[in-house]
Amino acid sequence: MNNQALQKVLIIGAGHNDIGREGQHDAAVTQIGAAIRRLGIAVVLVDNNAYSVAAENRFADKVYLEPLTVAALSKIIETEQPDGLIPSLGGVQTVTLIQGLIRNNVLKNNHVKLLQWDQDVVDMIVNPALMSNRLKDMGEPVIASQVVASTTEAMAVVRHVGFPVIVKSVAPRIEASRQLCEDEDELQRALAMGFKVSGTKQCIVEQSIVGYKELEFVAVRDQKDTALLVSGMENFDPVGIHSADSIVFAPTQTITDQEYQQFRSATLKIMRKLHLTGSCHVQFALDPTTQNYYVIKVTPYFDRTMALAARATEYPLAQVVGNLMVGISLAEVKLPGAYRKQTALIEPVLDHIVCRIPVWPFNVLKKVSHQLDTVTESTGSVIGIGRSTEEALLKGLRSTDESRYHVIANRPQNYSEGELIQRLIHPQAGRMLILLEALNRGYQIDELAELTKIDAFYFYKLSHILEIERALRERPFDVHALGRAKYFGFTDEDAAAAWQTDVAKVRNFALENEIQPTFKEVEPTAGEFTEQTSTYYSTYEFDNESQPSTGRRVVVIGTGANRIGTNHGNDYLVSQLLFYLKKADYEPVLINANPNSVAMTPRLAKKTLR
Repeated sequence: MNNQALQKVLIIGAGHNDIGREGQHDAAVTQIGAAIRRLGIAVVLVDNNAYSVAAENRFADKVYLEPLTVAALSKIIETEQPDGLIPSLGGVQTVTLIQGLIRNNVLKNNHVKLLQWDQDVVDMIVNPALMSNRLKDMGEPVIASQVVASTTEAMAVVRHVGFPVIVKSVAPRIEASRQLCEDEDELQRALAMGFKVSGTKQCIVEQSIVGYKELEFVAVRDQKDTALLVSGMENFDPVGIHSADSIVFAPTQTITDQEYQQFRSATLKIMRKLHLTGSCHVQFALDPTTQNYYVIKVTPYFDRTMALAARATEYPLAQVVGNLMVGISLAEVKLPGAYRKQTALIEPVLDHIVCRIPVWPFNVLKKVSHQLDTVTESTGSVIGIGRSTEEALLKGLRSTDESRYHVIANRPQNYSEGELIQRLIHPQAGRMLILLEALNRGYQIDELAELTKIDAFYFYKLSHILEIERALRERPFDVHALGRAKYFGFTDEDAAAAWQTDVAKVRNFALENEIQPTFKEVEPTAGEFTEQTSTYYSTYEFDNESQPSTGRRVVVIGTGANRIGTNHGNDYLVSQLLFYLKKADYEPVLINANPNSVAMTPRLAKKTLR
């Protein structure tokens, strides 16, 4: 079925927000629904989230606010008679619902085409053991694992591979996390929870590769088998800490070009062998000693990493994928006039670095464990963008609740050596403070890399930050020291603290010496072509790429990271505000740092600053 045969498509929304599920799905529905409608195809959206932006302002032709159940969806399909169903915009819960629709013959009886995937892919997403077998068949290395239905079967696996092991549910009814088990007690608890949330009362027990380097790659593919890589990303933390709780950098920072090309080829190969249309996110674990790797997860539905890839590159991922879903090829995708004609076919190249940092709820939930492991604890995330790793990292940190903790030269922590080592080995939320403290105490970089399994590269970057801060403190009102500090991400407030003076004096000193921020465009060609993405970040260089518009302008400050209490409701209000400001002929300028925010949808604001 090509796009000419499609008259109406059904999109299942993500439902309510939850840990690991913020606004990224609603943002994807908003953009993809709009892209499909522009092709003359009617869009029917089903969601149960009262704060769904996609359900407002004619992003869909018809909206059903109904329970996300197989029974409710069956009635809507019988009533609406869509030609196609888009399966990838509501997370794993939607995939489970689609599996139910297939098993009940709802799609078959109503002649509804499942777009993007086939039924085998649906089954593989719900049951990772099937995915593992398929990856083995295509020659991709996977971790040793086995499906178990009892504690006895799980113990037999452990006797074969040894502790530690990872336990995860088969066909989970919720967004379940993988759990690391170091001993039999932890295994018993993980199995009890895993069996409880599993739709089949089964779990997968797999060999642990904690300590390996974690890489994430996002790619797109069309029905003609043309495929390209959108972004490669690297986790600051090793495997063993959930990627949602790790700092993530785009592009990759420490792997060689040969390794990068290896992961790129594997990602595209997986998409082709699985016949996936649209976008896909593949996670890899790299043994830093042997350079061998494993494929640890394949996610062909929209998730936080795809949202990060789009925000980091400003490749029009959602618009492109919306076209691919309905059968248009990459070469045929027509983008808005601000983009070059062939942008959809160009693999993004970055002249900037993006850093995503998780935000945890522990300022509210003070009596729970702050330990980081394979279970997601963060409620949201922020991004920092800069010309260097240091600048991106410091700008990201400023958007978190620990916004001042990177300037610590005069703030030693009261940990004993034993406590410090334990916190290095067993990471907790906000661990950056611990890493910086260890460097301040004279720990060697190689020693810290061994203790934490974090690549030594990052400790050199942290050492550089501390060296810049020391130079700033030792040279009050020195133009070179201030210019260097600002270039690498320090603020006027940081300089004022280092110089023990007022922020206003630092600001005036900077202005007198022409140390001023400029704005650079976030676009996918590293300046090779002229694009107008309307998204900018500040840095301290000479050329300014953002020009003020001549219309009536309004600055709107976004909600930042998703936190307990704010949730999606505030983001909904900001999105609505942007929509109606544009409708009233204002040019809204959005300031926000949340990569999963619906308000970051390019069509909503005239200009976005990060």
